[in-house]
Amino acid sequence: MKTVIKSGLILSVIFLFTSCLKDNHSIRLKNNYNEQVDNVVIGTANIGTVAPGATSDYKSINTGNFSIRGLLHRVKHLLAVAAL
Repeated sequence: MKTVIKSGLILSVIFLFTSCLKDNHSIRLKNNYNEQVDNVVIGTANIGTVAPGATSDYKSINTGNFSIRGLLHRVKHLLAVAAL
């Protein structure tokens, strides 16, 4: 029983480290706001328009620091900064 637990723990650690080291990352946006968001750009990924309650498709993105930009008609501009 101890061997099974040790093996499971070792496999979990290996899986954790290998999944974090991937080169290609993807991102998508879910709009929980009650207004459409236009011209959404996250880093190098052009998301486009996201309707209220909708979720965009996955887009490839580079790791590192990046900005999140979009246009809300009432606010006129939406800007956030994040890291991946």
